[in-house]
Amino acid sequence: MREQSWVQVFKMYTKNLKESSDYGILVIDSLPVLEVLARFDNPREELFHLFEWLRDLGVTTLLISEMNPDSRAYADKGEDFLADGIMYLRMQETGDVSVQRQIRVVKMRATEHNTDYHTMLFDDGQFKATKVLGTKV
Repeated sequence: MREQSWVQVFKMYTKNLKESSDYGILVIDSLPVLEVLARFDNPREELFHLFEWLRDLGVTTLLISEMNPDSRAYADKGEDFLADGIMYLRMQETGDVSVQRQIRVVKMRATEHNTDYHTMLFDDGQFKATKVLGTKV
């Protein structure tokens, strides 16, 4: 009997859980870990098929990835092209000792959206995005 790949097992469990629990949001933390576990032979092509499968699953999928703060590239293998949306989170210095959490919607397919940075606050159990509260000194 042929051994199943990690991606096949992931898809089976994800689909079975969807059928039994009917969840609406799937969070995968993180893309680099998924790539290591999946041992993709052709990452660009296999990620394309995985993104397609996730879309067909009928849930909102948040796929978390980190990037070097000095980099302008949001992906290594074309994931930014495959994704329907990209949200960039950063910790921005606003002074000698102050740091602010900021969020920017870089891409949201088929949606007109603001691409400016916004301050991200967590208050009373909710996240809120506001205009940037200060500037770097």
